[in-house]
Amino acid sequence: MDNAYHLIEYDDQTALEDANQALKKGWSLIHVGTKSEDTPSDSGQEIYINSFIFGLDKEQYKQFLEEEKYKQENDPFNDLLD
Repeated sequence: MDNAYHLIEYDDQTALEDANQALKKGWSLIHVGTKSEDTPSDSGQEIYINSFIFGLDKEQYKQFLEEEKYKQENDPFNDLLD
């Protein structure tokens, strides 16, 4: 993507599901890779996770921000924070 306005990275437990949703929205996949977790496992071994980086154009980024704001405003756990 030559005209990426903003980059989004998914690298948690739901990264694959989030990446599939991003592809359905038409986001451009920039990079797929692995990276190590900050804390090793109980056995001392490194834990590697998948990382998906997407490039969004200006309109896609605006839509992303609107969706994130909606999710935050409608989070059922907000009442617990008051």
